[in-house]
Amino acid sequence: MAVVAACALGLSLSGCGGGILRGSGVEQVDLGTVRYVFEAGIDSRYLPLPLPEPSLLLFVHEDDSVQVVKKADMWLDSMSWTDKGLFYADEDNDYFYEGGKLTTIPAKKAAFADALVELDDRSTRVGLYNRGFSEDGGYREDVYVSTPQGNQLGNAGAPMSMVGICDNSVYGVSLENDSQYREYLQLKLIVKDKIPQTKLLAKAYPLGTSLYGSDESIPCVDNQLLFISTDSIDPEETPNFKLPDMKDSLPTIKLGGAKFDGDYADLFTSVDELGHRVFSTLEKWDVQTGERLVIPLVDKAGKQLTWSPGSFRQGKHSLLGRELYWFDRGLLVKTNIDSGVTEIVNDELKGLKNNWIVDRFKDGKFIVYVERLDEGGSDLVYTFDLLSGSLVHKKDVTFLRKYLGDKSIAGIEIPPGEK
Repeated sequence: MAVVAACALGLSLSGCGGGILRGSGVEQVDLGTVRYVFEAGIDSRYLPLPLPEPSLLLFVHEDDSVQVVKKADMWLDSMSWTDKGLFYADEDNDYFYEGGKLTTIPAKKAAFADALVELDDRSTRVGLYNRGFSEDGGYREDVYVSTPQGNQLGNAGAPMSMVGICDNSVYGVSLENDSQYREYLQLKLIVKDKIPQTKLLAKAYPLGTSLYGSDESIPCVDNQLLFISTDSIDPEETPNFKLPDMKDSLPTIKLGGAKFDGDYADLFTSVDELGHRVFSTLEKWDVQTGERLVIPLVDKAGKQLTWSPGSFRQGKHSLLGRELYWFDRGLLVKTNIDSGVTEIVNDELKGLKNNWIVDRFKDGKFIVYVERLDEGGSDLVYTFDLLSGSLVHKKDVTFLRKYLGDKSIAGIEIPPGEK
């Protein structure tokens, strides 16, 4: 692992008056002046291996100077920055930069990050890394519980679509197929008392088609994992939608505060732009009882909303009070977790097309990096205040392209407690 200074590369950026940084290691970086950290890499699952120095951390300082830390292969977000320090990972190691000291813990793992969360001590990290099917036919989802003193490795047994922490235990939601090739969701306990383990708690039919969190993590309150989802029915494929043999696995559905006991298919009253019948919901999955509660998304008047399946971006820090904030196709949205009342809080990015988005919910903010893929576009970082819904900062970071080569930015972090 090595550090490269922007000035050393001869790049014309502000903040280069301090001279050339020498030496190697993230210890050369003054985190006190860092505004953003970006993680960049390559999805190497379909490329010849090994890749030469495929992953980067890009530290952008307040004066726009940049420091680049090279590390081994890792794709997607493997960073976590708390008041205890900065954590990041690659396929070989876990790294803790705390108190100005870098601790490197050997941790051989898959180079594809599914999720990363921190436990209550704000130093222990739980990372999930997707290795895929093994030679024996089983599935390998590496689960590392990592501290500066060492780590433990487990296997979740399936790729986790979402991960959440309830009472300092880590739970995962995975998408599975039964013997009749029908899709269903599984709820699993994957870490308890800082020890990796795998325990199936519940499964459910049917399921939403949009299941991904902002950093593949979701919040938990009152022992309930929370997430936004949409079920979708294509009338041409399923003209007579019935679930005769799944009745016991259906979720508890509440309409207007009362339990719904009718036919599940009758809830699909909305039709999206593709002609599909949809049922858009807030989901609550109780990790103690296994009960899955579904509350339809409604407007202030109680009318059921139509929300086409998309990439509903939410995160472990996207719950403020009783409002769950989420992002989809340029819209910043909030949903009351008791009533399902859903409102758009900011639509300034509505209609985003032809771009690559990386985002994070943190400290009452939503930070989103938008890479314009069209010719001549700029790469921008937007920071929104969740409570007010206002855009509080906008930053052009197109200059980062000079460092990327064939890599793409896949993660973003900001200092803890930033105002």
